[in-house]
Amino acid sequence: MKELLKNLLVLFLTLILMFFLTEMGLRIFWQRSDNFYQSDEKIGRIHIPGKVSLSRDKEFSHQIKINSDGFIGKDYASQKEEGVFRIVVLGDSIVEAMQVPVSDNFSSLLESGLNQSQMKSEVINLGVSGFGTGREYLALKHYGLKYQPDLVILGFTISNDIPNNYTEDEKDPSFVIDEPAGFKKRIKSFLTDNFKLVAYFREKSYSSIPLRNFLIKIGFFSRSKRAEENLKEVDDIPADYFIYSKEYPDFLRIGFEKTKYFLNKIKGATNEKEIKFLAVIFPTQEQIYEDIWREVEGTYPAMKNMDWDLEKPNQMLKNYFEENQITYLDLAPFFKKALPKLDERLYYKYDGHLNKIGHQLVGKILEEHILKLK
Repeated sequence: MKELLKNLLVLFLTLILMFFLTEMGLRIFWQRSDNFYQSDEKIGRIHIPGKVSLSRDKEFSHQIKINSDGFIGKDYASQKEEGVFRIVVLGDSIVEAMQVPVSDNFSSLLESGLNQSQMKSEVINLGVSGFGTGREYLALKHYGLKYQPDLVILGFTISNDIPNNYTEDEKDPSFVIDEPAGFKKRIKSFLTDNFKLVAYFREKSYSSIPLRNFLIKIGFFSRSKRAEENLKEVDDIPADYFIYSKEYPDFLRIGFEKTKYFLNKIKGATNEKEIKFLAVIFPTQEQIYEDIWREVEGTYPAMKNMDWDLEKPNQMLKNYFEENQITYLDLAPFFKKALPKLDERLYYKYDGHLNKIGHQLVGKILEEHILKLK
C-alpha cells in the first residue's frame, strides 16, 4: 500500500512538473495576442479605450493602438470640420484589421490616399471582430452617426456574416447584452485567461473537428446555436464552408433573411440622415485562390459528396443590393484581375485575413471608387 501511494505521489508530482514546464515554454515561445476587448452595453463588446499592446500570431506581430472611443486608430472629434469628407467604416475583423499595423489597414490607407488626391477626408474605423450585420448596425446607431459621416461603408465578410446574423435577434437589439456567466463558464474563462497551456489546447482543438466534438461531449466546449441545429453537417464539415453550398441548410437560409433585415436598417438609418451608403463585399481566399479551395476539399473528404458554388453568396448579395437600390462594390473581380501583377498573396494563409498587400489593394480600389462618386 505504501509503495502504491509512493508511486501515485511520484506520478502526480511528475505531471505537475510537466504542466509547469510546458506552461513556461508556451509563455516564452507561443505568440498570442493580448486581450483588446471589453463588454459594452450598447453593442455587446468594444475595444478597451486607450489600450496599446501587441497583436501577434505566427504570421504577424505589431503594435495596435485603441482610441478613446474604443475603436482602432486615432481619435476623431465628433464635430466635423468644414470641408472635410468624413467616412465611417463598419465591419467585423476584416475591417478591424488586427493583422496589420494601424497605418497599413485599408481605412488608414484610404484616408491618406483621398487626402493626397486633394479630397480632404477622415476615415473612421468602427470594425470589431466577431460582429455580424446586426451589431454593425448598432455600432452605426450608437457610435457612427455622432461623427456626422458623409459616407458609410459596410464591409461585408462573405465567410461568416450571414452565419453570424443567424444567431442574432432581428426584432430586439437587446441581443447584445450577454447573459451573466455561470460558475462553469467563469472557471473555463479563468483557466483560459491565466494558463497558456489551456488556451493553447483550446485554440488548437478548433482545427480538429473530431477533437472539438469530443470536448463538446465532455462539456469543455458548448455548441453554437447553429451547430446545435445542424449536428450532422457540422460534424463532417466546418460550418463556415456551407456558405458556398448550392443547397443552404436552415441556419443559412434564416441567416440570409436576417441579413437583409439588418441591411435595410442600415439603409434606413443612412437615408434618414441623407448619408451615402456603400456596401463592400470582401471575398475569402478560398474564392480567390483555387489551390486554397482544393486544399480545403482535401482536408475534409466529406465535401466531395456535395455540390459547391463559390460565387453563390456574392451573387445573392448583389441581387439583393440591386433590388433595393443599394450601391455596392464586389472586391472579388478586382482581386482576381490584380493577381497576375502581384508577387505576393493578398491573405495570410493560416490566419485567413488580408495582409498588407491585400489592404493596400482594397484601399486603392475604394479610393478610386469614392473619387468617382464624389
